[in-house]
Amino acid sequence: MTLFERHSELTYLTKAAFANVVTRLESTHTKGEICGLVFYPSSGYRDLGTAFATSADLQRNHVSGDLSLDPKLLEMLKDHPDLQQKLASNTPSSNVEQVHACEWNGASKFHDLFDELNDIIHLEYDPTYDAGFDNRQICEFFEELLTSVLLEAQSLKLMNGEVFADDVLTGVQFPDTSNSETVLRLSQHVNSASWHQRLCAAYGK
Repeated sequence: MTLFERHSELTYLTKAAFANVVTRLESTHTKGEICGLVFYPSSGYRDLGTAFATSADLQRNHVSGDLSLDPKLLEMLKDHPDLQQKLASNTPSSNVEQVHACEWNGASKFHDLFDELNDIIHLEYDPTYDAGFDNRQICEFFEELLTSVLLEAQSLKLMNGEVFADDVLTGVQFPDTSNSETVLRLSQHVNSASWHQRLCAAYGK
């Protein structure tokens, strides 16, 4: 069989895995702590998983980005905190680290919740190629599937629980941050304007 022939089953298992991730986060984190929750597949969607960010992740990464600035330049500006802040806020690495899932402590956590789903993907991935489907078609298949799952999760208010921030970054991200087109295309459908703009800035768009 192919991945396309198992679309309904894959969709069901993806929804179930995502809901279980939310349940686990609700049992392990405190009020308003979760600021980001994205699908985090491997290259080519050969595995699916999630990554989550806490408020501490975003703050830690923002600080680490600031510290990457030239020490000599920071020394020159030590008596001008307003200029230091302006420089830091305009440093691309600072912004990138806030929104890229590969910088979060919660990247690739809860992978066990996706075992059944990934077993099917592993089983049917190569037969899908053998049936004549190409990489673009497979990626579009997963992009549409993940978009529908996230939109349904939002309609069911799955990420409206106490442990989630008022505005949660969601979508799909990859360990390889060069895949910006997919990230931003999906983001348009599932993120607030504020988060989408921050993602665009992080990817230089």
